[in-house]
Amino acid sequence: MSDLQRWLPRVAFVWILFVISFGLFEVPRLELSVDLPAQTGTILFVLLLVIAIINVTTIRFLFLPRALARPEPHKDQIVLTSYIFAVAPATYGLVISLVTGQGMLTLPFAVIAFFGLFVYWSYLRRAAVE
Repeated sequence: MSDLQRWLPRVAFVWILFVISFGLFEVPRLELSVDLPAQTGTILFVLLLVIAIINVTTIRFLFLPRALARPEPHKDQIVLTSYIFAVAPATYGLVISLVTGQGMLTLPFAVIAFFGLFVYWSYLRRAAVE
């Protein structure tokens, strides 16, 4: 197991925790005024939520099986790509909470990010054993 495979899940976990804490505790105190209509904020929330779910499912069901099925897969590249896509939903949550000023909107994205992190970690762990 390389250093990247060992440390990247931990870094991703810490980043997701940071995004959650920033979204919940700091965003409400920032008092940002973007002046979006409520409907635009809702549409942006739904759009980013769908993109986050598509990110996680695409990597899990399309990218990981095909990348690991290669004769000589580049493990570090696979790990890096997987965890970048695991962290992306948390970043989307931070963006939507900053734009709308509602820190609680970070939570659904954090759940998706933690789910992706766990799924990728378990899949890559299982693939390393085989």
